[in-house]
Amino acid sequence: MLKIKNLSEGTNYIYLLVKEINERTSKNGKTYLSFSFTDGSDVISANMWDKTAAKLSVKAGSVAAITMFGAPYNGRLSYTVTEIREVNEADGVSISSFIKTSPVDPAKLYARCMEYIEKEIEDSELSLLCRTIYEDNKEQLLHSSAAKAVHHYAVGELLWHVTRMAATAIQISGIYALNKSVVVAGVLLHDIGKLKELCTDPVGNTTYTEDGSLFGHLMLGAEMIQSYGEKLGISGEKIKLIRHIIVSHHGTREFGAIALPATAEAYAVHAIDLLDSRVYIYNAEAEKLAPGALSDRVGVLDGVNVWKPDF
Repeated sequence: MLKIKNLSEGTNYIYLLVKEINERTSKNGKTYLSFSFTDGSDVISANMWDKTAAKLSVKAGSVAAITMFGAPYNGRLSYTVTEIREVNEADGVSISSFIKTSPVDPAKLYARCMEYIEKEIEDSELSLLCRTIYEDNKEQLLHSSAAKAVHHYAVGELLWHVTRMAATAIQISGIYALNKSVVVAGVLLHDIGKLKELCTDPVGNTTYTEDGSLFGHLMLGAEMIQSYGEKLGISGEKIKLIRHIIVSHHGTREFGAIALPATAEAYAVHAIDLLDSRVYIYNAEAEKLAPGALSDRVGVLDGVNVWKPDF
């Protein structure tokens, strides 16, 4: 079956999951449709000209058989949909193969997080805080992505993100004489506000909630910790430590931090978060490349051309 990375100039016929359909108006006043498609690995955008949503038989969240034409535009291929229809049983296509998910089963990731909580967070109050929040929000954690796009945006990848971060936190806490309980708890809870900021639907589309748009996950996460801390009767100083990690983990105000890291543990969580997100992007870009090739400039990586060594 043809994949997005194999699309070429000219006419292509491909099965894809329709992530989004948006009706737009061109400069000359004509209506057209803008699509977002995925094959379960990559995402691509394409337009269908002189078409309205009312006249389209395909809906977002369905798999479609698509004929699209690729043409060079600004050094890359741009795609125009010429025909699209929803697939049926005769096509023998399963929607599950088009939904991008965490590379590790989210249930296993959740179990690993719970193991970290029990074995690595030696402070009983911080262990209780993390355990209670994870148990109360288990179903959402198993499904949630960590972002709408760019990194950890697939189903279950919020847990993939925090699990890798926690493994790193455990290793470096001793090297840098950090309070391991605080760093590991901070890592496991730093993005907990995303459960209120984002909504991931069954096919992997992630959208912002109303509160997410109004307040953002740093503020929402800090409020969750305050609420749970009061309910569980946890020391105010410990709750303040975790809340500070949450509101400062973006590192600088330029990137949305409410405060700057004021403890070594808060800075460590910021650094681990940045490392994990950047490595995710480097790996994702490298997967698209042939050995020895360079990518186009990647804006979120400060415009670097990612290189895939030929060995």
